[in-house]
Amino acid sequence: ASARATLPEKIAIQELDTSSTVANGYRENQFSVWFSDPSNSINYYEIAVFNLRFLGEQIDGQFYFFPCESPAYAYPSSQDVFGGGSVGLFFDDELFNGREYSVKANYSAGLATCLFDEFEKDTNDYSEYVIVELRHLSEDYFKFVKSYNLNAGSGGDPFAQPGNVYENVDNGHGIFAGFNLERDTFLIKKGTFPSPLD
Repeated sequence: ASARATLPEKIAIQELDTSSTVANGYRENQFSVWFSDPSNSINYYEIAVFNLRFLGEQIDGQFYFFPCESPAYAYPSSQDVFGGGSVGLFFDDELFNGREYSVKANYSAGLATCLFDEFEKDTNDYSEYVIVELRHLSEDYFKFVKSYNLNAGSGGDPFAQPGNVYENVDNGHGIFAGFNLERDTFLIKKGTFPSPLD
C-alpha cells in the first residue's frame, strides 16, 4: 500500500476579534478570524477551537505551570461553513479566492479539563483562554472530512443515499493527509494566579 500528500503552506491569522451578546437570557460568544487567501489554487480550511488554562504550583517562590487544553464547542454562523460541535469548522475558498476574508463562528467557553487533579484549586485562581487554530488543509484531508460528515449525517435515514468515505491509499484503505496551522489565543477570564501568557 502507498499514498502521497502535499502539505499546504501556513496561513497567518491577521486578526482575531471576539464579542458576546445576550439573547433570551443566554450569553452567546462569537469570534471572527481574518486571513489572506492565496490566489494560486483552491484552498481548504478548518477552524478548531480549544479551552485553555494553566494550573500552577508555587515551589520556593517559583511558579511552575501545567497547561490544560480541551476542545471547545463551536458552531458556524454562516452557511458556507460546515461541521461544528467538538470537531472543527470546515470551508473552502470558492467564495473568496485570493482575497482577505473573515470567518465568524459562535463558541461555548468552558473550563479546560486537566489530568493534574492534585494541582486543582479554586477555578477562580486560574486565567482561562480560548485558542483558535486556522488550519490550511490538504485537498485529501478536506475530501475525507466532507465525505465522512455526509456519511455520518445520513445514519438512520432510509431515504439517504449511501456514500463512500473518501480515501487515497493505493492498494489499501485509509487516508494519508495533513495540514499546516496557525493559532492565536484570547483571554476570557483573568485569574488571581499568574499565567505564562500574562
